Amino acid sequence: MMRTADDKLIRQTFNNLVQAPSDSQIKTFAGVVETLTGNTFDHAIVTTTDDVSDIVL
Repeated sequence: MMRTADDKLIRQTFNNLVQAPSDSQIKTFAGVVETLTGNTFDHAIVTTTDDVSDIVL
């Protein structure tokens, strides 16, 4: 979650970055996103999945 200059929270989603990111990697990535957007990093929610299913159409 990022916080704007007018104190609004913005949810951003990034997929398929690192399988098991460390706290340091998350902080570094947050710093990059802060630099690119001008917003302030508030917190991260990391979601992982261990179950991958193939779907055949």
